[in-house]
Amino acid sequence: MPFQETDALLDPSNVEARLYEEQLLNGPISQPPIDTIEPNEVAVEDEDEEDDGEDKDWIVRLNELPWVQKPAPLKMAFGLFVIGIALAIGAPLKQVIMYKLACQSLIKNAPGAQCDPIQVQQLVTNYQMWENIFTPLVLIATTVQVCRMLDIYGRKFFITLFSVCLFCGEFVYYIAVSRASGFPMLWMWLGTIIALCAGGPSGVGALCKAYITDITKPKDRIYFIGLAFVGIEVGQLVGPLISSFIVKLARGSGVPGKNSNIENAIPSLELLPLKISLVMMFVFVFYNYFLLAESRSPVLRSKSRSASIALAAVGPTQNRKFALRHQIVAVFRPLKILFYPEEFKTRDNKDHFTRDRTIVILLAFGESMCIVLAIVENVFSPQYGIYKYHWDSVTLSYLMFSNGLATTLLMVAVSPILFKRILPSLGFKVNDQAIDGIDTLVIVLTTLIFALCLIGQSFAPNTLSFLGFSVAQQVYNLCAATLTAAIAKYFPSSKIGELYGAVSLAQSVTTLIIPALFSQLFSYGVRHGIPQLPFLALTIPSVGMAMVGLLMRRLSATPSIRI
Repeated sequence: MPFQETDALLDPSNVEARLYEEQLLNGPISQPPIDTIEPNEVAVEDEDEEDDGEDKDWIVRLNELPWVQKPAPLKMAFGLFVIGIALAIGAPLKQVIMYKLACQSLIKNAPGAQCDPIQVQQLVTNYQMWENIFTPLVLIATTVQVCRMLDIYGRKFFITLFSVCLFCGEFVYYIAVSRASGFPMLWMWLGTIIALCAGGPSGVGALCKAYITDITKPKDRIYFIGLAFVGIEVGQLVGPLISSFIVKLARGSGVPGKNSNIENAIPSLELLPLKISLVMMFVFVFYNYFLLAESRSPVLRSKSRSASIALAAVGPTQNRKFALRHQIVAVFRPLKILFYPEEFKTRDNKDHFTRDRTIVILLAFGESMCIVLAIVENVFSPQYGIYKYHWDSVTLSYLMFSNGLATTLLMVAVSPILFKRILPSLGFKVNDQAIDGIDTLVIVLTTLIFALCLIGQSFAPNTLSFLGFSVAQQVYNLCAATLTAAIAKYFPSSKIGELYGAVSLAQSVTTLIIPALFSQLFSYGVRHGIPQLPFLALTIPSVGMAMVGLLMRRLSATPSIRI
């Protein structure tokens, strides 16, 4: 569990707490001879075997339930499809709204002035820079709380909580932009903070990964995780089409519509996509609360609760004595699992435990870099297009549609053929216990393609060529799914929720700094006539990811290709 109490188990000075928890989870522990077995091997192996057995029994029991009552990857995919539509309907318009509000603010502060594109761009960049700074801070705080309780209360509760927070945050954003006479940064930031209070996109990504891992076998996880996230991509196919249709309809009506605030530069009909987005988010809340089934076994939830209560009871004195220090350290304590502590050493991996630890650290680093690549690319592509190619919301809808279509085809059509037919026919074998040749090949090739596409975007002469490179870039989704499935191979099923919670926290920490740096790079590039600077800079971590993939393969203890 990613709780602060978990650290008590890892603290050598707290042996009694650890033994007490093992007795609660697995019954009385028979002590082996000290000279034959290392202290933590039996406890870890017994717990792993029991959890794996419970995991298999749970999957068997799920297969016996009616489809309506049991959790399934397709159910998660449908939920992501709904939220994908909701987010995609409003996303293109939000980009344009920022520029209109920034222009409106400049004119208001200097009557008679006109909108200078460079000043507007710098104002928008500064707004997003500060948003990119406080957003990870909020995510760090909320992710810690979510991952502390994820294994105890299950996945459904927090997925529902995420949907409620997202709806409330988007409602505040809509009120702010529809009634503003300037650039209401504070209210827009408030809406963002509310939307992130249950973990935000990275948090729900971790929840979905844990949900699918609970109910699928290791050999099927890459496919089903990719398939579930295709749901959001299909939603992002439908959403932009709806958005562009509404905007064109509003323009074609010849009546721009009056806003309730006559000083607001945004016609009310252009805000209609945001209203439909709110309706879809409400549908998402309803679906999660009433129709989505819990994926985590009741037995494992009960064991997590027992462990948490026991550890809370044995450690109060130390917590009171060092309360402040413990509270500060507790924020980042869930990250400890990503360093593969000694509790995961068993009789089977004792000889190559150090190599496994290094691989887990590199996989966690890779997952963090994946989210950075995605965020930076998704943030700066629309800004770059608006600045250089003068895109409007319809063109932005085309960008989202083409990217979503490419991802959908990649994950639904290409991924199964690649992983189940082409690579096995070439001699690659799947390894359920460690990173294999298939994982390495996908990581290296996709990150190198991503880097080449970044260079292509930097020198694209027009919108069409830019969109082409953006579509080809979507191969990074294969890399993200592969990293997610690969890191889970090194952990027992009882630790999956804690693992993905820690990965989500690591991603939030990473995004605390890097997107803000790229915002400054973009602002500097705009001022000096090189707005493509963030794309060129992003090629460095992309190539670095490919090198990390090769290094992990060299460290892997078990080869997975036989020719």
